[in-house]
Amino acid sequence: RSLYGLLESHCHLTLGWVEQQVEARAARGDAARLLGLRTGTPLLYVERLTYLADDRLLGLTESLYRSDRYSLTSVLRR
Repeated sequence: RSLYGLLESHCHLTLGWVEQQVEARAARGDAARLLGLRTGTPLLYVERLTYLADDRLLGLTESLYRSDRYSLTSVLRR
């Protein structure tokens, strides 16, 4: 089961919407080391804000992805 499913079923929170931003960044420090990349290698940085149905912020997620292994697929529903 998903985290969001558990939040809805056990915490009675109604999820509303997500705002997500994807941008290019250069690998630095620990991120470069952990991803096995040279400093300066392009990465994709993804920031996701998840909101409840009443527009309260539920969470923020920040992720770094290797740009040579990233595929983006979007399904948008209402």
